[in-house]
Amino acid sequence: MQRRAFLLTLLLLFVLVLTACSQPGGDAAVPAVTVAPAAESTTAAYESDDFLPLVLPVYEDLENHLGEEITVKGFVFLRDSYGDNEFMVTRMLVECCFDDAAPTGFVTQWETDTLPEVDSWVEVTGIIDQREATDSVTGMVFIQPYLIASSVTSIEPYDSPYVFFETE
Repeated sequence: MQRRAFLLTLLLLFVLVLTACSQPGGDAAVPAVTVAPAAESTTAAYESDDFLPLVLPVYEDLENHLGEEITVKGFVFLRDSYGDNEFMVTRMLVECCFDDAAPTGFVTQWETDTLPEVDSWVEVTGIIDQREATDSVTGMVFIQPYLIASSVTSIEPYDSPYVFFETE
């Protein structure tokens, strides 16, 4: 339980640094160093609406999820630092209260001329990969999960963008 809380805290800090804590004009281009996915992909054994049971294990143990095909639903979030073909499929993670809600999900590569609109809801199917990223504030280099989309479909918005971390 302590390990899960620690990993969730790291995930939240990672997301906050990437999405909420950078200074205006401080976004540096994130180098997209893509590692080839495993030769044979497996399908995740999760319900597509089970956002946290899908996302958290990938952040906790990325190595064991590389090459896995997943389907995740959320809203579209963009940052200036994302490439032309990138967006984040996102839900707002609440650990304690709404004031601490942070965007959580996967930066997604979608090779198309048109990305979905910001704040629109999508279902994304793709392969989990990883890339090297640099924090625009601290300069720290880290490996982040990265979703290479094979399909992006518009869906009806959920009643709430929030997902809740519940302690056992």
